[in-house]
Amino acid sequence: MLDYQEIAPQMDAFIVVGDMTDLGKKTEYDQFNALTNQYIDSNIQRLYTIGNHEFFESGLLSLASGNSLTSRFIEKTSSPDVYYDSWIKDYHFIVLGGELSPNKLAGRNDNDAYLSDEQLQWFKQELAEEAASTKPIFVFLHQPLNNTISASAHWGAGEVSLQLKEILEGYPQVILFSGHTHFPLQEEQSVVTDGFTMVNTGAVAYIEGQLHLSQGLLLNVYSDRVEIKAREFSTKEWIKTINIPIQ
Repeated sequence: MLDYQEIAPQMDAFIVVGDMTDLGKKTEYDQFNALTNQYIDSNIQRLYTIGNHEFFESGLLSLASGNSLTSRFIEKTSSPDVYYDSWIKDYHFIVLGGELSPNKLAGRNDNDAYLSDEQLQWFKQELAEEAASTKPIFVFLHQPLNNTISASAHWGAGEVSLQLKEILEGYPQVILFSGHTHFPLQEEQSVVTDGFTMVNTGAVAYIEGQLHLSQGLLLNVYSDRVEIKAREFSTKEWIKTINIPIQ
């Protein structure tokens, strides 16, 4: 966050694509909020996506339910829901999120995203509003779609991936951002275009195979392109820059 103060002091939005906590506990949210309130100006819009770790308190020895943990996410992040949208400088930002605790006893994989039919229908409607526009639409989901970007073959969103891919294939202006895999941004497959663009956001800790790294992205939107700059926070160095043309 200190690095962002230096490289983007006038940023319009601060976005975290899930796993703000380790177990979804109240104290962990409080620690996260204390840090963001200290380093991120209150005038900067904040968008948060619920991650699978936000559900982890619903383990075998916990009294927490999936519903109580989604409610906790909404309360602690001041989000309107686990899925919602926002307009920032006339650009559409859409946040998707899991709604069910990934409880293995219920036959659910603890890495998958479980989106309701209602959420998927809402998502279709939100995208349809911009069908005629070529302006980029920014979409955020903690887990990547299966078999797309780096490590998504093993760490993808699960069965909902096919449904989301079918929806998104009609919108080449969409850029879908995801985290979850903790794969380094140096990977060639950190950005993939296949009908629409998918982007790995990296991770600030526990980078796969390189635990000393801490990475994230800076986005700049211009009239003719979206510039995605990958950053290594520990050394304050740029990893690479990728430009996505706006048609």
